[in-house]
Amino acid sequence: MLDVVLKRFDNPDEVGLFVKGKFELIKIAGMTIGRATSLKRISIFVLCLLLSGCQATKVLTPAIVTACGTGTTYLSDWWARVPDPNAIQYDPMGGYQLLYWLDDANNVCHGNPGSNGQPGVAVIKAFSSQAWESAKNESPVTPDQLKAFQAIPVPLDKYLGSGMHFVQFYNTLARNRSDSKAFRFSNVEISIPNVIEVGQRSCIFPIVLRVTNLASLPSQNPPNPNSQDPNICKVRAIPRETTMSEEDRKHYDAGSFPHGTEIFDVPE
Repeated sequence: MLDVVLKRFDNPDEVGLFVKGKFELIKIAGMTIGRATSLKRISIFVLCLLLSGCQATKVLTPAIVTACGTGTTYLSDWWARVPDPNAIQYDPMGGYQLLYWLDDANNVCHGNPGSNGQPGVAVIKAFSSQAWESAKNESPVTPDQLKAFQAIPVPLDKYLGSGMHFVQFYNTLARNRSDSKAFRFSNVEISIPNVIEVGQRSCIFPIVLRVTNLASLPSQNPPNPNSQDPNICKVRAIPRETTMSEEDRKHYDAGSFPHGTEIFDVPE
C-alpha cells in the first residue's frame, strides 16, 4: 500500500532568514523542497535544495540566489563527502573565501584579465565577529549559534574583478562537538572549488577537499585596481561556466597551480 505524507509550508521542518525575507524547507522521502519568501510576499519554490542526490556544491538556481543578497556561503554541507560524518569531532564556523581564475598558462590570477589581472588569489573575510570572538575565547557555542555562524554573507562589492571565478572556502574556526567550545585551527581546511560569476548573486555550499598546515593566511597588499601584470593574467582561460562537475572542479585547487599560494586581501 502506498504511504501518503502530507506536508505544508505552514509548518516547515526548517526556517532560515536573510536580509529581505526568509526561506522555509520541508523534507519528504529524502528530498527537500524550499520556498523563499521576500518581504513583498513573492514565494519561490526550489527543488533539491541541500539534498542527497543533488550536487551540494552547485551554485543555486536564480530563484534561491535572489534570497542570498550579495552572496552567502553556507557551511552546513562541509562534511558531505566524508564516509561517516558522525565520526567527525567538530563543525566549521568561518574563515576566508578565495577568488581566482586561471590564465592560458595555468597561472592563478585575480582581477580582470587585460585591465587589472594579477597573479595570486583574492581573499575575503568570511566569518562573523561573534564567531571569531567565540573561537578566540574558546567559548561554548549553542546549536542555534552554530547554525547562524554557518550562514555567512560574503559581499563581493569591494573585489576588483568580474566574470567567472573559482571560489574556495578556507575554514579556520570550528566548534568542538564534545563540549560545544569554539576554537581556532592550527591546521586549516580548504574546500572543493566552486564556480561563481562575480557580479551575480550566488549561494554556495562548500565541501571540504584537503587540510593544509598553514597556520594562517599570509597577508599581502590589496589588489591594485589599475595595474595589469605585464607578462601573465592577460587572458582568463578557465572557468568558463558555472556548470562544471564537482569531479572536474577538484582538479582546480588553487594551491596546485603557480601563484596559488600568493594572497591579496580584499578590503572590508
